[in-house]
Amino acid sequence: MSKGETSQDWPLLLVVDDDANTRLLTRTALEPHGFRVAEAPDGATALALCQKVLPDLVLLDVMMPGMDGYQTCAALRRLPGAEDLAIVMMTGLEDLESISRAFQAGVTDFVTKPLNWILLRYRVQYILMASRALRQQRFLTEQLHHSQKMEALGRLAGGVAHDFNNLLTVITGCTDLLLSRLPKDDACRGDLEEIREAAEQAMSLTQQLLAFSRRQVLRPQVVDLKLLVAQMERLLRRIIGEDIEVMTVYPEEDTAALADRGQLEQVIMNLAVNARDAMPQGGRLTLEINRVTLDEEFCRWQPEAHPGAFVKLTVKDTGVGMDEAVTARVFEPFFTTKGPGLGTGLGLSMVHGIVKQSGGFIQVKSQPGKGTTFDIYLPLTSKEPQPVALPPPPVQPLQGEETILLVEDDILVRRVAGKILRTQGYRVLEAGSGFEALEVGRQHSHPIDLIFTDLVMPDMNGLELTDRWQHLHPESRVLFTSGYGENSLLPTGSSASQVPFIAKPYRLQTLAQKVREILTAKSDQ
Repeated sequence: MSKGETSQDWPLLLVVDDDANTRLLTRTALEPHGFRVAEAPDGATALALCQKVLPDLVLLDVMMPGMDGYQTCAALRRLPGAEDLAIVMMTGLEDLESISRAFQAGVTDFVTKPLNWILLRYRVQYILMASRALRQQRFLTEQLHHSQKMEALGRLAGGVAHDFNNLLTVITGCTDLLLSRLPKDDACRGDLEEIREAAEQAMSLTQQLLAFSRRQVLRPQVVDLKLLVAQMERLLRRIIGEDIEVMTVYPEEDTAALADRGQLEQVIMNLAVNARDAMPQGGRLTLEINRVTLDEEFCRWQPEAHPGAFVKLTVKDTGVGMDEAVTARVFEPFFTTKGPGLGTGLGLSMVHGIVKQSGGFIQVKSQPGKGTTFDIYLPLTSKEPQPVALPPPPVQPLQGEETILLVEDDILVRRVAGKILRTQGYRVLEAGSGFEALEVGRQHSHPIDLIFTDLVMPDMNGLELTDRWQHLHPESRVLFTSGYGENSLLPTGSSASQVPFIAKPYRLQTLAQKVREILTAKSDQ
């Protein structure tokens, strides 16, 4: 027995034989060598036992009253989860027909009587090792296929979100421009404000799609999960309702991770609301935080994991639970078991995307009638948590007279962004591509104070453009934008908080504020 191992960790063998002496001898030969041995005198008893607890290996006699070994083997194979069960047939029959019939029934291997107990022990050990390797390989293959499926869905979701964000930029921008020109008592203001409200709801959906596709801009900071959950506890109790008991379990150790605080709050809130919906008659919601160290053995069965220290956040409910088919699809976008109008099917896909983009992974365990458990693993950091920074005071006034080069390949977005900037008093030059922007820069001899460029463009992206631009107009400040909010296009080692960036769809006030902040900071230097 290895250190820390108990007899409950030993492989469980089931000996099925109508001869009591054979069962006794098998137990005597195998139990001293790290096996637990259960017995069944016939096929029917073996099936009943396996329906309660599936063993790691079955030693099965052929000639038995009632169900013979072939029938028992076929019946065992039909049990849930028994597809990979190791079944070794013990027989005195060595003719080719009997051997062929055994393999047709689904045996893994066979041994002949009289049994050599030493050889049997080594054979059982080898078969268990091979069976474990086969299960691991099948599991990893399924995980790989699932990961590839989620990656493809993520690319699709990210592309859809990007296109919608461009359209929403036009809708919100034009709406804001019209509202800024209308008197406050104009009858049309109500209709325009409803358009803007609908656009904001659509913006929320695209943000969830970006979260799932791991293309939203995160602002990572050191967050103590223990403190975060404690601060959210009162809000969670109010949202969950009085008929559900909320329990929190915290460790004494530090539980700091590097993540976006706001996005983690969204993760916890989504899981809590899902748990509430799964407990219509009340129940218990448990949030537990632990520090764990993942070893090679754990990571061998979890392809997304890597060895090291992690903070583990467990969100567990006592609700209705899910079957295997539903659990397998729970993170897919737009998949939901709720009725029409009760959910978008994006909540858990957003949770999955945020956790993955934060360098962690998430596991789910569920059974019908036994509740659901989500385990979130985030890499532990030794850095000290930072105080929550207050937003900077708004810059007033927002107008200016500087020259701005607007680079945007979507003509509709370019038009509305140009109109917004001109209403603020700026002189605006426009370009539809990186190459066109460079040509404008060569022809324009006067200073260009700001280049406002899309990150994702054909032929030349925003980063490549700004690298070349610095040789033409080193005086220019830069502001990036994107419908993806894709961190991978930002300079290596930087985040959205370090690089001037505004996500699409942006509002008139937001864009004017951001531009003024950058230009004011330039003039102060």
